[in-house]
Amino acid sequence: MRVLTPLICAAAVLAPALAPAQSPFSAAITVENQAITYYEIDQRAQLLTVFRTPGDTAEIARQQLVDDKLRAMILERAGLALTSEGLSKALEDFAARANRPYDEFVAALAEEGVSEAALRDYVRVNATWRDYINRTYGSQITITEADIDRALADLAEGSASLEVLLSEIVIPAPQERAERVAEVADQISQLTTIEEFSDAARQVSAVASREEGGFVDWQPIADFPPALSELLATMQVGEVTAPLPLQGAVALLQMRGLREVRGAAVASDYDYATLLIPGAATGSAQARATQIAPGNPTCDTLYTVARDYPVGSLTRDTGTAATIEADIAMELRRLDPGEMSTTLTRNGGNDLLLVMLCSRAPSEGPSRDDIRAALRGQALADFATVELEQARSQYVITEQ
Repeated sequence: MRVLTPLICAAAVLAPALAPAQSPFSAAITVENQAITYYEIDQRAQLLTVFRTPGDTAEIARQQLVDDKLRAMILERAGLALTSEGLSKALEDFAARANRPYDEFVAALAEEGVSEAALRDYVRVNATWRDYINRTYGSQITITEADIDRALADLAEGSASLEVLLSEIVIPAPQERAERVAEVADQISQLTTIEEFSDAARQVSAVASREEGGFVDWQPIADFPPALSELLATMQVGEVTAPLPLQGAVALLQMRGLREVRGAAVASDYDYATLLIPGAATGSAQARATQIAPGNPTCDTLYTVARDYPVGSLTRDTGTAATIEADIAMELRRLDPGEMSTTLTRNGGNDLLLVMLCSRAPSEGPSRDDIRAALRGQALADFATVELEQARSQYVITEQ
């Protein structure tokens, strides 16, 4: 699978905007007379795409490279530089997050058209910057017990603890059927009875709850993405949501009940893994996903499976519905540990996104030490932002 458009194609896209004699290695941006080339921007954008960074990767790459130049100038002025040993350690640690030895990680990036130099540039400045900010401003930060008490009090004033009883329909929507699926979903959204919605679930839903007419058990409203939980809290029994677009699918939810429970709202802490499998457009991805299932697979199983896929295909993460991508959170809420979802797609419907729940636990809330660390981290981030903005106002930045 090619996660990125080959470099030659990216260069071809840029070509009409360039003068005929202009080189990819000419300056696209200058920061106080230091050049950022078109090639550097393209390499950073491809790296961000490998890392599945959401948004316009070309624009994010330009912003990041400008910020990196400013940070490098600040670090040079402070007489700080990462040693070769420090850089090697930072690179190895970075590769370890993708569960790859460094040499294997670099080779996999090269297959996607990303040079080792681009990775080194990405890691070098940011590793040194974190150390600089901590050394420079760490001693200025004092987190008192009163600060922690206030933060905990703010957390305690959260939303009421509600649970919802829903019916669900999830309809796969590959590109060639997207228009027809949208029409069907719009018709379902107009249904007014639980019986009608249940019949529709049995006919068109692609998830296991279709066998129960789309019925699912009581769930904490906090387990839904924030925007959706706000909507659910206002719905009447029998009411159906408008079609909810997921990547590669459309979902609809019908309200069957809403109740308040004692205690503060507690979201689920999810430990989960995702694996990109090519061939969703042809159906071959579903066959490959089925081959993973025998033998009661676990999230640890996926580490072995992922060695047959490009770097970045497997990710493992933790979070709540408020911090996880909305469509993934929608899948996780219905899974039991070890269960997989193969409803979602990525990259324009070409790749299947397998989602596996590793474990679920009630979110216990942060400890005092967690709050202290978070407040300190936020204070350091604020200092870093101020320093970077001061540099931005001091140096001349010119875009071609």
